[in-house]
Amino acid sequence: MRGVAVSCDDGQLTVTLTGWRRLAALQRGTSVPLAAVVSVDHDPAPRSRVGTGPRPPRSRSSGGLWRYGTYHGVQGWSFWAVGSGKGAVVVEAASGRYRFVVVEVDDPAATVAEIERARRDARAGGHG
Repeated sequence: MRGVAVSCDDGQLTVTLTGWRRLAALQRGTSVPLAAVVSVDHDPAPRSRVGTGPRPPRSRSSGGLWRYGTYHGVQGWSFWAVGSGKGAVVVEAASGRYRFVVVEVDDPAATVAEIERARRDARAGGHG
């Protein structure tokens, strides 16, 4: 998705925002150590899984997402860069600033595969 870039380099998962998305989030993006990533998958209804306030997560049928920036919910801090949510990738981390990083990308399956491949490579490099 234009305005959101996800990359995996030097043991880091990095999300970079540009244009109006950067303005809406009030930050350039974030990064998470690949070693801290617990899970990563495509979830077209991320609000049902990641809460962003005192209320419980919404049902899968909730529409209109548009969420950019940092939020705190009962599950901890999360970073969001999501429009409609249909191409959302949810990354859960065990440590670091954010418990969840939720980003919308053009090709969620390819992004999930890239992150998983980078996690495997980081683990193999760390043990070899």
